[in-house]
Amino acid sequence: MQSIISTAYKNGCNALNTTGLVACYSFDFGSTFDNGPNHLNGTLVGNVTTVSGHLNQALLFNSNASYFYTGGLVALGTSNQSFSFSFWMKPISVTGGTIVHISVGPNGYSNGTTIWCVAFIGFHSSGKLIAQVYNSATVAVIGPTINLNVWTHVVETYSTTNGVTLYINGTLFGSTGATSYTASGVTDYIHLAYYGTQGSPCAAGNINPGQFMGAIDEFRVYNRELTSLDVSALANQ
Repeated sequence: MQSIISTAYKNGCNALNTTGLVACYSFDFGSTFDNGPNHLNGTLVGNVTTVSGHLNQALLFNSNASYFYTGGLVALGTSNQSFSFSFWMKPISVTGGTIVHISVGPNGYSNGTTIWCVAFIGFHSSGKLIAQVYNSATVAVIGPTINLNVWTHVVETYSTTNGVTLYINGTLFGSTGATSYTASGVTDYIHLAYYGTQGSPCAAGNINPGQFMGAIDEFRVYNRELTSLDVSALANQ
C-alpha cells in the first residue's frame, strides 16, 4: 500500500497547485484516468502510444486522427470564467496542429443541439505556438517557435482582467490584455492533439488546425488564473 501511495504522489497531479484543479492527467502507463478531484476520465482514439515523458510516461500522437478527449467541464462552458491549462509537450512537427480543442460534444463539434467549438492552443503554419480564447472571434497571443523533440512546458491562463496569458517553460511570454470570453453556455469537452471527428469547421484563428504530432504529458485544467509563482512551480516539477 505504501508503494501505491508514493506512485500516485509522484505522478505530479497530487503534488503541486491543487487549488482550483478541475482535472489532471499524468498519462502514466498510458492511463487516461483523471487524478483530479472530479474523476473526469478520458478516452483515447486512434493510434496513441505510451512513451517516456517529462515525468514518468506520456502519450505520443503520431498518426492522423489520433487524440484524447474528456467531458464534464462545466466551468469552461461559462462565459468570462477564469481558467488555466498546463502541460508538457514534445513536438515532432510544428507546421500546424491543434493541441487543445474545446467543444460541446465528444465529436469535437456539437452535442446534437448546440454547435460550439474553438481551437485554444495549437501551431501556426510558421511553427509559432498560438494561445487564444473566443470572444465573437479569436483573441490570441502569438507565441514563439517551439523546438522539435524537446520537452517544453506550456501554460495558457485566462481572466477578464488580463485576458489570455502565455507562459513558456515557466516564463511569461505575452498577454492580450483585458478581454471577454464568450463560452458555449453548456458543459464542455476537451480534445488533445486533434479536433475530433467533426471539428474541422471550428473557429481556429491563427492556428493551422489538424493533427498535432508529438507527445503530451501532465495535462492540467484549472478553474482559476494561475499566478506566475504557480506556473514556475509547475515548470520546475
